[in-house]
Amino acid sequence: MARRHRTAARGVLALLFVAVLTGCAGVGTAGYTEPTTAPDAADTISTAQGPTVVDSSGAPFEPEYSEVVQAVHRALADGDLDRLRALYHGDDWAGQAELLSQQRVRDQVLTVLRTHPANLGEGYMYPGFSVTGWTGLRDRADAALLDVAPDELADPTTGYSGYQTAFFLDYNPPHDVGGPLQWRGIAKLPGISG
Repeated sequence: MARRHRTAARGVLALLFVAVLTGCAGVGTAGYTEPTTAPDAADTISTAQGPTVVDSSGAPFEPEYSEVVQAVHRALADGDLDRLRALYHGDDWAGQAELLSQQRVRDQVLTVLRTHPANLGEGYMYPGFSVTGWTGLRDRADAALLDVAPDELADPTTGYSGYQTAFFLDYNPPHDVGGPLQWRGIAKLPGISG
């Protein structure tokens, strides 16, 4: 049953992708305006070549934020734990190193970085749907990328059982958030137990 839903979801996503490409080519129905929640061609291109640096609402990252995310992506792809350690700004490097030393985990996190993150105002959380739920077509396309079936997971904020990775702006009380974007590492979410 789950396989049939995933196959159906992939079919819908393929049709959506064709519709987006057709719209980009200038062929389409007169008067039709594509919904703002649909993935656009820039999203599709960026996810195929590296991390997504467009949030789940479609807003692009600031260039300096993109650089941080891309640096983490490159280090993960290379399996370079020394570079990952230099980029990490959390408080448990030993736990992170244990996870990130596994190729399987790095591959899963690389896939997570191809999804659209939630913009929390103080940083970004990948995948966005694990924080904000199913807010639109981008979230559903991201779910398909991660083999998550939205119709089988009513509330991904409590039910998603995959990896999550966070990038937050530096915060130094009593100053406001506003420093450079920093990678806070990864976490495996337990999802619904049962």
